[in-house]
Amino acid sequence: MNVKFMSQLQRTVSCSFSNDICGSDGIGAEVILCPTCDRYCDYTRLNSSCIYSKLSYVFDNKSTVIFAAMMSIFATLFLEGWMRYHAEVAWKWGLLDLEVDEETIRPEYQLRVKKAKTMRINPVTQQLEPYLTFTHRFLRLIGSGITVLFFLFISFAVVSRDSIRYWYYNLSNRVFSSSLSDG
Repeated sequence: MNVKFMSQLQRTVSCSFSNDICGSDGIGAEVILCPTCDRYCDYTRLNSSCIYSKLSYVFDNKSTVIFAAMMSIFATLFLEGWMRYHAEVAWKWGLLDLEVDEETIRPEYQLRVKKAKTMRINPVTQQLEPYLTFTHRFLRLIGSGITVLFFLFISFAVVSRDSIRYWYYNLSNRVFSSSLSDG
């Protein structure tokens, strides 16, 4: 990645597109761009976007596709090699039949259940064990549901605010451009 990035950074000096935009004698000094909004935005020259054109050339070019393809091939080969190495080490150390218990119970939950006053007989083991009542589980479910709904509401509000803002600015630009063509 560093080699690709550095070579593209070096090539930006000789990039004809960026030089046309950035140069004082090129087209970038002559072209004036319309404002991006109606009320508070000014006209800008094309050469004011010189840095963005150079950054665009560094990251968006023909070698980016080749780099992405090579990186995906490398990642696949690396993962295959890693799994092979992992299996080899597990075989050498005699750990192939070892099952890791990944579903451990949180200590806080375990302590709370042990302190619970309700007990019931487990139908499988026929032993008395701590038990959380339906009301406790229901209250936790309601709390989780309210939290999820709250964050869904926040994300919906952000998306709808952006949609309304986009709609409003497009409508105001359409009215502005139609008033220019009428006059």
